Amino acid sequence: MDIKRYRPNMAIYTDIAKLLAASVGNATAEALDTLIQSCVREGFPSMWLASCDGAPVGVLRLDSQNRGRCTITHIATSPKWRGQGIGRKLIEFARDNFGFEQIEAETDDDALEFYKACGFAVEPLGENKYGVQRYRCVLRV
Repeated sequence: MDIKRYRPNMAIYTDIAKLLAASVGNATAEALDTLIQSCVREGFPSMWLASCDGAPVGVLRLDSQNRGRCTITHIATSPKWRGQGIGRKLIEFARDNFGFEQIEAETDDDALEFYKACGFAVEPLGENKYGVQRYRCVLRV
């Protein structure tokens, strides 16, 4: 597996959008395009692609307002690659390569066990306006 920063034309755009859509509620083509285009400049936000045999199998989008902390805004793995450690490797990549003291994410019940398994501490935030329980996940590096 190879992890590289997203650059335009490095993979088929629709493959990247399809991967990212799995982590976006009510993903419209316009919303996905906005997220992808926000990551073409240096710095943050940034998007990282995990690839196997040249095909994108996972995506991690990070944002940071300072060097001490980053936020995972989106993380997703291709359905046929789930359960094979791709998501964990993306988080380990962020942990090991940027010098952040803390990595944060916000999630719901669907991904809660994934974050716990990756070593994140979890704090309930309550329900959002749609009645979905949300959690703040923090990994101290």
